[in-house]
Amino acid sequence: MLFGNPSTLAQLQGSYAFTFGGSYVSPDLKATNSISNPNPFVAPGAFGKSHLTAAAIPHAAFLQRITPNLVLGGGLTGVSGLGSDFRDQPGFPPLIADLKLFGANMSAAYRITPRFSLGAGMTVGIAALQAGLVQNSASVNGFGISGTLGTTYDFGPIMIGATYKSEMNVHYARVIETSPGVTSGLTFQQPREATFGIATTPRLFSQLFPDSDWLKGTLIEVDYRFKNWNSAKGYQDVWKNQSVVSLGVQQILPYFDRRLTMRAGYSYGSNLLKNANRLGNTFDGLRTVNVPGAGAVPVNPAFLSAAQATITDGYWRDSVSIGMGYQLSRVVRIDTNASYAYNGKVTTGGLRADGSIFSAGMGLTWNFE
Repeated sequence: MLFGNPSTLAQLQGSYAFTFGGSYVSPDLKATNSISNPNPFVAPGAFGKSHLTAAAIPHAAFLQRITPNLVLGGGLTGVSGLGSDFRDQPGFPPLIADLKLFGANMSAAYRITPRFSLGAGMTVGIAALQAGLVQNSASVNGFGISGTLGTTYDFGPIMIGATYKSEMNVHYARVIETSPGVTSGLTFQQPREATFGIATTPRLFSQLFPDSDWLKGTLIEVDYRFKNWNSAKGYQDVWKNQSVVSLGVQQILPYFDRRLTMRAGYSYGSNLLKNANRLGNTFDGLRTVNVPGAGAVPVNPAFLSAAQATITDGYWRDSVSIGMGYQLSRVVRIDTNASYAYNGKVTTGGLRADGSIFSAGMGLTWNFE
């Protein structure tokens, strides 16, 4: 609700709710350099595996009904991240990258009519970045702000929703050496996003199958999300616009007094890797990077290809997820989930990379009248 479509806050059951939990995220990234056409920054035929450690992401949120039509909410969670660690891999330079972006959100939703709701939110991001060689990069903090607008309309059998999220501009001052003794800053901008979704409601299956206890607890949702990486500072030099299509299913089982809920999902993302023949000679305006022993090395397509394959992971195309929720009491619910993002094989500038991500999470929610 808070970090997706804020208008859905209006669907709060009761007077207020509180959620607390966390997630475990484990990335896996491997890179291999070509022998016949190698990338000049990596030894020909070298194979490396990133040893970036897994991350724990806490999350907490609260919702409060102010009037019958107005709901306020706020929360904390991880917004974005990427990274790799090739420091000890034979044939690879001591590359390390680590970006973690956490967000604090405040949102509000108002029910204009019983069917139509509007919502708005603001997220303040707090981030830390290290990117480059061990010898020429420092860990630097940054922050940024983005806004979100959302709407939902309940047609009865189905509900539709749309969301627009503005970019979040995060600048990291003096984060990398561009020439001996000179450090410069980098900007990584979270992209603008637009999302449209359609979901069934319990009313649809109750009308179609009035005698089915199973289908009365079935929900199905399909979402389309567009991410404008082409205009996102920093990322636009190595990534391109991406479309993501997601399908989710939720089933309330008629057993255990209808306390048990099962969930499953699948998403597909288009390739966000910028083609090698469209890479330029700058990265967020930087034209050189200092390499100890070699001096200022020019940023060129070969350099950016090495960055694509060994610093910016996350090229998975498919993701599957499962989840389960159980109503422990009238006011307390526990939810668990696990997901695996895979099919991340890409080739760029002589380097072949293969990335995947596993995550799992759990949370407790208290709903009060």
